[in-house]
Amino acid sequence: ICLGNYTLEFPSLERVVVRQCPKMKIFSQGVVDTPKLNKVKLTEGEEGCWEGNLNDTIQKLFNEM
Repeated sequence: ICLGNYTLEFPSLERVVVRQCPKMKIFSQGVVDTPKLNKVKLTEGEEGCWEGNLNDTIQKLFNEM
């Protein structure tokens, strides 16, 4: 998690699994560029969720908890 308003680039990131982070509302305050990422999972076995970008997806998962 980055608390600054920075642009973060992860050009090779394809998979994110968020485990035991009930207070995580966003990944970063700035722009997060993840061109290969298309889903975020809460557990390894689930299908995953995608809301167009990493921050919006993390926020949706947080709101659904």
